[in-house]
Amino acid sequence: MGFVSRTPDLRTEHPCRTFLQDCLAATETQPEVEACFGASLGKCDAGECQSDADCDDDVFCNGAEECNIRSQCDDGNEPCGPREICNEDLDICEDEP
Repeated sequence: MGFVSRTPDLRTEHPCRTFLQDCLAATETQPEVEACFGASLGKCDAGECQSDADCDDDVFCNGAEECNIRSQCDDGNEPCGPREICNEDLDICEDEP
């Protein structure tokens, strides 16, 4: 049986990507590299998010997404009231005409 890597694929978006990139940029020796990957395993196995920022899709009109206690992203709620129109360009809710 061949070697099976548990290290994340840094070519894709992943909650641990920034952590690993920062950690690896500061390493100089093989033991330090291995320590980075070891420290990241808990973060990489944690789920799809660790904070609300990991879930943000940069779309105002569908509300602010949140990272729940299971490290899964929850959809946001409509930010505008029943008599308002969402303006995505300005990231505001406007009164209906």
